[in-house]
Amino acid sequence: MVINIPKGIYTMEDRKAIISANAPLYRRSRKKIKSNLLNELVNVLKMNRKYISFLLRNSGKKLYRGKTIIVADPKSSLLYKRGRKKVYTKDVIRPLVEIWKLSGVKYPFFDDIILRTLKNMI
Repeated sequence: MVINIPKGIYTMEDRKAIISANAPLYRRSRKKIKSNLLNELVNVLKMNRKYISFLLRNSGKKLYRGKTIIVADPKSSLLYKRGRKKVYTKDVIRPLVEIWKLSGVKYPFFDDIILRTLKNMI
């Protein structure tokens, strides 16, 4: 047995705590030990193998963005949201345009064609 597991019933928080405890071992191990570790975690945690390997790779990893350091935490959700992007309706566009005018921002991310259609909608 390769992994460190406390005994008991596992909630999602417990599962992610187990993953963060085993992440350093996973990152410094060779491929054969990694596959054994993944097999044991899949059997114990009843989670998808790819998702477990993703969490083990990124748990506690430090990302440097300029002067800030971001530490990946498996207990938090991912930073991006999948799916269709939000579309502004007419009743939301009017206040947004007014707020942008008051703040001095020059209509972010819009080109001339979209601005013309916005003016026609208002």
